[in-house]
Amino acid sequence: MSFSLGPLISWSFPNTMVARSLIAQAQAQAAASLATFDGAVLNALKESEQSLSTYGAAMQQRQALIEARDRADRAFQLADQRYRAGSISYLDVIVAQGTLIDASSQVAAADQRRVRTGRRVQGAWWRMGTGRGALASTGTGEVVPPPSRRDRASHEPHRFRVATNNRCLA
Repeated sequence: MSFSLGPLISWSFPNTMVARSLIAQAQAQAAASLATFDGAVLNALKESEQSLSTYGAAMQQRQALIEARDRADRAFQLADQRYRAGSISYLDVIVAQGTLIDASSQVAAADQRRVRTGRRVQGAWWRMGTGRGALASTGTGEVVPPPSRRDRASHEPHRFRVATNNRCLA
C-alpha cells in the first residue's frame, strides 16, 4: 500500500524493507559468529591432537631413556664390582658413573618436557571445557587469551600448604 500527499510526500505502508534488512543483517552476524566459534573449536581440537601426539612421542622417548639409564646403572654396578675385584682401573668406574649421570640427566629432562606437554594438553582441554581462552571472543573477532594461573586458581578447589614440606594437600 502506498499513500501520497501532494508531489513531495510519499509513504509506503507497511515499511517492511527496513525490517527485512535488519533481519538479514542479524542473520549474517549470527552466521559470522557461528563461523568464528566453529573455527576456534577446530583450532582447539587441532592443538589438542598435536599436543597429544607430542605427549605420546615424549612418553616413548622417556621410556627409551629410562631403559638406557637402567642399562647404564647396571654397567656402573658391574664396573664397581670389577674394580673391587681388581680387574679394571678406577678410571673405568668413573667413565661408567659419568654415563649413568648423563642418562639420569636425560631422563630428568624428558620428565620436564613431558610435564610441559601435559600442561599444554590440559590447557587446551581446559579452554575447550569452560568456553574461555581460545574459544572466548570479544564479539569483534578478537580471541581472548587464556586466564592466568591466578584466575584458574579461583576455579579450582582450595589447596592448603603444610608448613613442614610445602606440599599441596587437597
